[in-house]
Amino acid sequence: MCAMSGSHSWLWKMALQELANVYERIRPAIIFVLLSSFAGVLPDALSAEPTNWFHDAQWGVMTHYLGAPPSSNGGAELTAEA
Repeated sequence: MCAMSGSHSWLWKMALQELANVYERIRPAIIFVLLSSFAGVLPDALSAEPTNWFHDAQWGVMTHYLGAPPSSNGGAELTAEA
């Protein structure tokens, strides 16, 4: 049996309408709170370098240098000692 069927369906409709009315009244406040919560975070995020999280996480960066791309014929004379 459906919860909205029977003699109480008018009550459900009225409750849902009241909920919609409350939402419409508080929607500007919800938007204000959401936007103001981002106001303190966005300037820091926009001014930060994209790699700052490496330093914050105490990660290092390791790079490899290839003398010549593997797809080329050059670089065959390079060895690990060179």
